[in-house]
Amino acid sequence: MFAFSREEIKPMNETGALIKLMDVLSLYGDSNAIDYVVVDQNNLESAMQKIKQSHCIAVDCEGDDLSRKGALTLLQIQTDAKEIFLFDVQTIGREVMDALKPILESSSILKLGYDFRNDNDALVHQFQIHTQHLLDLQLVKFWYKEELDKEISLSQWYSQHVMKGLCYWGSLYLPPLKPKQSTLNWKQNPFTKEQLRYAANDVKLIFEEYEKHCGQLEKQEVLQKFLRASDKYIQMFSNFRSRSYNSFEVNHIMPIQVFFTNSSYEIQCSLCKCHVAMNLFGKNPKRCLRCILQQRLIEREENKRRAMYEYENRYGGDDCYDSDCYDSD
Repeated sequence: MFAFSREEIKPMNETGALIKLMDVLSLYGDSNAIDYVVVDQNNLESAMQKIKQSHCIAVDCEGDDLSRKGALTLLQIQTDAKEIFLFDVQTIGREVMDALKPILESSSILKLGYDFRNDNDALVHQFQIHTQHLLDLQLVKFWYKEELDKEISLSQWYSQHVMKGLCYWGSLYLPPLKPKQSTLNWKQNPFTKEQLRYAANDVKLIFEEYEKHCGQLEKQEVLQKFLRASDKYIQMFSNFRSRSYNSFEVNHIMPIQVFFTNSSYEIQCSLCKCHVAMNLFGKNPKRCLRCILQQRLIEREENKRRAMYEYENRYGGDDCYDSDCYDSD
């Protein structure tokens, strides 16, 4: 049984992969463009009071290889009053996480995140914080970015895109929150202004993404369905007894099983180790459709490298760009 039906959700049109110039410039704007408060021991209590008064907050984490194995060093929160608080975890220590634990685990405050899987993995295994009532907006954005066929089930739509071939796989791609930026060093102390501005902008963008979809999430039953899907989504990594960090566990293909509520017909995929509904497996009952597509992508890249290697051996690498390689006419 599916957690969603097409009739109760109207898809939202998007501009596809095009990114507006102003969206890019906002990431590198003036330091005064985003107001934020860096929280320390002196203002920790006042920051907590303001956050507790909010009905909805955006949450994001930064860290060195953020997950259970990488240190969580900075946590950002934006309140519904548009106040941004940056918690320097590596400076304040565990005290700040103990103070945030009741807020993150509260079922009365709606938390907003964007691909919160590794964030949650770090929170659970490093600080024993189990985030509740979090809406992962990556799922919301994915759901509305495609005109899904009302005549077929979600599993059929997903399997058709996998079986059609790699040219269609972009429809199953997890949408990013913003353009990719060069990796920053989140182990350094103190953080630079660029890092603080980057972190503050993250939660600002998360809240803005939520506001884009507020109209579609007005119905309580729709919001609750996304919350249930988000709960499964953010626990994908944290529920693993051990992690492999390979390309089957971590990739950019939507794990469509999070939209299914019936777990009695789920079996474990041999590659990603996730429990997936049986109708999301291919002919091989040990590999889910997501891993089948990932395997095709890996094979395609390997074929490209092999072809390039053979081409360079045959034509001598850069020599193929000499004028002798081309007709003079």
